Amino acid sequence: MSKRLDAESGVVHRVQSSCARVERPLTHRLDFNNARDDVKDRVSGLGGPVSTHTQERSDADGLSTNMMEYNACHGQMPFQMFVVRPAYIGVILSPEQCSKAFQVGIMPGFRMKGIIPAVFTPFTADRELNLDAIPGYADFLKENAIECVYVNGSTGEGSSMSIQERKTMMEKWIGECHKRSITVIAQVGGLNLKDSCELAAHAQAVGADAISSLPPLFFKPSTLELLIDYCCEVAQAAPNLPFYYYHIPVRTGVSFNMEDFLALASPRIPTLTGIKFSFSDQADLLGCTQFEGCKMNILFGSDQVSNILFGSDQVSNILFGSDQVSNILFGSDQVSNILFGSDQQLLSALAMGADGAVGTTYNFLPQIFHRLLKAFNDGDVVTARKEQYRASTFIKIILRYGDHFGGPLAAFKSIMTLIGQDQGPPRQPFKQASEPVLQKMKEELEKVDFFNSIK
Repeated sequence: MSKRLDAESGVVHRVQSSCARVERPLTHRLDFNNARDDVKDRVSGLGGPVSTHTQERSDADGLSTNMMEYNACHGQMPFQMFVVRPAYIGVILSPEQCSKAFQVGIMPGFRMKGIIPAVFTPFTADRELNLDAIPGYADFLKENAIECVYVNGSTGEGSSMSIQERKTMMEKWIGECHKRSITVIAQVGGLNLKDSCELAAHAQAVGADAISSLPPLFFKPSTLELLIDYCCEVAQAAPNLPFYYYHIPVRTGVSFNMEDFLALASPRIPTLTGIKFSFSDQADLLGCTQFEGCKMNILFGSDQVSNILFGSDQVSNILFGSDQVSNILFGSDQVSNILFGSDQQLLSALAMGADGAVGTTYNFLPQIFHRLLKAFNDGDVVTARKEQYRASTFIKIILRYGDHFGGPLAAFKSIMTLIGQDQGPPRQPFKQASEPVLQKMKEELEKVDFFNSIK
């Protein structure tokens, strides 16, 4: 999670964004002039000229709009935002200063906690973008205590959208999220380097809090060094934002050891913050979580791991004490900031030391997982286990209907309709199931008390 102004201690912390997002109101304990001086002191050792730009604003939407206008007037120069409500301070930094700021810790590692929905992309009946649906969708997430979203990922059907559509969707999500103090992570990976760099630069310009990227999806890097070259270019296109590599070999066909990736990429990519790790290699995952004392933020998201609910022998050891992962299972102190991505496995991930999770079902099961997290944090493992089983039961039913939708993603999206948050149909090659199929799934979910349980 982005750090914030700590009015109690009188310390100004970084808000990791290229566009202002108000985190906490200013109180009498810290006035604006002191905050501005503190900001300038923090960046004075970066070398070269450092200038600040201030603007009196009281609303988050105004902050965002003003900064976008300021960016346009100043050639979209990199800058670092420090927010002091009801004003902001923009610190203008060169790319070299940004790089050094990350290295010396002025711009510290981006960290997230809690449950993070990978949001769906709303479409109209004819499968065009439905921007009008996003404000209500964002309200729904905020009302359910969601503080961060992952946009244009697999759940959002980013690979089924044009570059312009992805930009339009990103701008709308950021605009709505800034109004509600919700963090935005932009998935910018695509077919080629040019597209990914364009999306990364755009994400920074319009105020995303972090970016993540897949490798190129057609011509693939044949060596780890070539993959790192590629990631360097993408990260440099958004030099102010934390960068996550998105590792999902089953989809991309790019499979290198990620612990090796971190070792070689860290010196070259100062904004490298972690990996969205979506693969079943638990030994490699462990290596990533232990890299330089858990320096990196690892977001686990292996679809294959979810098969444990249905009897996959390949991953059953993760619960039963494989020597390769036992250090995680028993709470190594070094594993302090891991985000898990298999919704059915959240409880076991928390036992491993995870701080939170990114997933599809957090769109419609947030309250169940909030209860699970609270119970776990309170030491009530029995209640946490019951909530995990409840969620897993619902997910298992929905997955059984995947073939009727052309895939599980479309089945999950249909649940939003059933709970009154219709996000429209999926794009091809997925399809919209017939009304009889949707009704049958609804009836099966009613039998296990789905609709009361999610409240």
